[in-house]
Amino acid sequence: MLNSLVSWLFKLVLLALAVVFFASLMVVLLLSLLLSLVRWLLTGRPPEVKVVMQRYKHWQSRNPLQRRRTASADVVDAEVREIPRNHLEDKR
Repeated sequence: MLNSLVSWLFKLVLLALAVVFFASLMVVLLLSLLLSLVRWLLTGRPPEVKVVMQRYKHWQSRNPLQRRRTASADVVDAEVREIPRNHLEDKR
């Protein structure tokens, strides 16, 4: 009887500690979010998390199969000419 009572009491104390821990964790997260939003409003610079997520979404939206290089933009017309052998020996 006493053993089961102590066991339930121990479980309730652990549950209360877990609830307090998670509640305090949520408070810290919400305060840091609020602080970053206020900083964003004052400085005009978005938080790093937002910048990283935007870059990731942009990178993820690019499909490598849809990116095709245009052949006309990559063609460079060049004149081929032969360099005389004696011209190369004079440079040594």
